[in-house]
Amino acid sequence: GGRRGARAATPVVIVSGFDPALVSCDTLFALFSVYGRVQRIKLLLRRPDNALIQYATADMAQRARAFLHRCPLYGRSLQVHLSSHHVVRLPRPDDAGSMRLTRDYSGATTSGGGGG
Repeated sequence: GGRRGARAATPVVIVSGFDPALVSCDTLFALFSVYGRVQRIKLLLRRPDNALIQYATADMAQRARAFLHRCPLYGRSLQVHLSSHHVVRLPRPDDAGSMRLTRDYSGATTSGGGGG
């Protein structure tokens, strides 16, 4: 049987509270890839101090939440929560505005986050 009422494990976290003037997808990638393999990051157009970050696994997302929730970044406190989304969708190639706000890191290799 399934765990009723428990939210299904998701590899996506939603991050809020950062300063959008100082923080880019690459800033978030550098910070969040410490806790797992980040695949995609999307800054939200209508809420510029919010971002969705997709990890390779739900365990990585939970680890990032455990370590980075309330973490200070440029004088602000990050809020990190598990998202209701299970995927960060890439925008259509003709959607230039969203293309600028979304990065696909699934082919990236990182120095951190090695196997343990």
